Amino acid sequence: MNEKPELKENALDYPTPSQILVIGTNGTGKTTFLENLIRAEREKESNRILIVVPDLLDFDHVEYTEKQSIGNFSGVKKIIYSPGLLKTITSEFKNGLVIFSDCRAYLYHRNDDLNCFMIRRRQNFVNSAFVFYDFADALPKTLVFATHFVIFKTIRRRKNLKEYILNSRQVDIVQNRINANSVALPHYFEILQNDSQSITTIELMRKNIDLGLEIENFINANQPKI
Repeated sequence: MNEKPELKENALDYPTPSQILVIGTNGTGKTTFLENLIRAEREKESNRILIVVPDLLDFDHVEYTEKQSIGNFSGVKKIIYSPGLLKTITSEFKNGLVIFSDCRAYLYHRNDDLNCFMIRRRQNFVNSAFVFYDFADALPKTLVFATHFVIFKTIRRRKNLKEYILNSRQVDIVQNRINANSVALPHYFEILQNDSQSITTIELMRKNIDLGLEIENFINANQPKI
């Protein structure tokens, strides 16, 4: 299982905007995955990555930006979440990647601005990544709108997951497999594609996830049925 997966062109019509949920407990490799995601995005012509953080300690190596600069910067910037920020991102940020780091610290269920962002991100050509500790923390709308789930070791389950994801039973199976493999390989993860009809899995088991792969290779990897 630890062979490099065969890459398949156009497995996903990238760069069609994607919404990725990164799920996993602390120390499992989520940050390394995000750094790879950022590195790949920086190689694109747009070169625009905005990281929404709960405080300045998160992604402490990334330069801070103000809300009024969201529409015209290049490279990688971070900004602390504040009321009204999502509305500004939706109206001003185009053609890039937005990462919502440690979402459980600032995103809540009743958030119309979040719904608007997720609906409009395709028109704005914005990819997004929401980072959660486990499925129990993930907001329902982020589950419904997700195109991919990047799952590391998790602890808690979401009892009503089937209300938001088709074939949620398959997600449970994958979670069990990831948790079992993470005993020997702490940074083991899998990427699940949610295509609204079924959920397929991309198995990317590595002793560490410093793969140096572009995000196209993450998402365009071979996707065998579970």
